Amino acid sequence: PMLKLQPEEFKDAVVEKSREVNTLLANKSNPAEADEYKAWIKKIADKVAHAASEGGILGFGGEQFSEQEKMAISEINSALGIA
Repeated sequence: PMLKLQPEEFKDAVVEKSREVNTLLANKSNPAEADEYKAWIKKIADKVAHAASEGGILGFGGEQFSEQEKMAISEINSALGIA
């Protein structure tokens, strides 16, 4: 079954999983591997956040990278221990 989460719930779940991944990487990999994986996750999160505009009409106008998305990316990065 598919979980139906509100955006804030989804973000919180991603942040929590990011913390778990950070702990796992610290315990099971070397620093170079951990950094490579974190850079990959950061790249994916950035692409997703920039993928669509919010607001506007029929895809015109709106905001490409909202303040909420910026905050979510910041929280994910913090949970992963990256800037």
